[in-house]
Amino acid sequence: MKKPKSIFERLALKWQKDNLDYYINIAKSKDFYEFKLPTSTRTAWQVENHYVPNAKRPKSKIYKNEKGQYVIEMDESVEPTMSRLQRLFADFNLPPKNTDIGNVTLYKSAKITDFISGDYLSGNGWIISGKVKSLLNDFNIGKHRFYPIIVEHKDTKYTNYYYLQFSNDSTKYVDYKKSTFYKNKKIIDLPETRQDIEINSQKEIKEKTKELRKIDEWCSINPKTIFLKKKFPAFDLFEFHNLNTISKFISDRLKAKMESENITGYQADETSKIKI
Repeated sequence: MKKPKSIFERLALKWQKDNLDYYINIAKSKDFYEFKLPTSTRTAWQVENHYVPNAKRPKSKIYKNEKGQYVIEMDESVEPTMSRLQRLFADFNLPPKNTDIGNVTLYKSAKITDFISGDYLSGNGWIISGKVKSLLNDFNIGKHRFYPIIVEHKDTKYTNYYYLQFSNDSTKYVDYKKSTFYKNKKIIDLPETRQDIEINSQKEIKEKTKELRKIDEWCSINPKTIFLKKKFPAFDLFEFHNLNTISKFISDRLKAKMESENITGYQADETSKIKI
């Protein structure tokens, strides 16, 4: 195994180990896995550029001002393309199906995978292959939408890719009586600074966070283990929008299907964070 090259890699590995130790005495879920894109060098950030070929671009003019300095003046009546797309895809929104999100160019050193990491949309989804799209049609992933996108790698254009934007919030299915939470007073969520706290509702998270931040502005309340109610609709891909967690989860049956179809470019890790 290669040694970490930078202090950031060493810190990331230490946080990962400490976080695993934090959950060491909690049984792993039998039904769900934590879903994420990998962090290896060739797949951590594959996209070098993202552009929309036919997008209207703001005009600019260059002139010399009174001080003899050259100034670039942009036409503010036209919103820059990527700013517009980021606005459309923000806050778990599902823009119209005909939204043109253009092309992405991958680094030459990148590896072509079914899940592509590193779009510029800042949305809530991933670039996926047509193979993944077809596979997901047989699963319950809640509110979502697919947008065609062209992937360019070296001298090849791949037209069978899509951007999957999904908005499958499962917060309302949380059983707060069984779930456990912790508070953290640091800007970085370090396991050694976590303290257990009792939470009985979504409203209580907001109220207690507000009170705690009167003392420490960085204080947050986060889920340790989320238990789902019996009426949870058996989603195969889901998340929680109002629980201070960015984790996304997939069902064991979706994981099994992706493995059997040799889908590439993702990780599905065992987790103690979610139970039913």
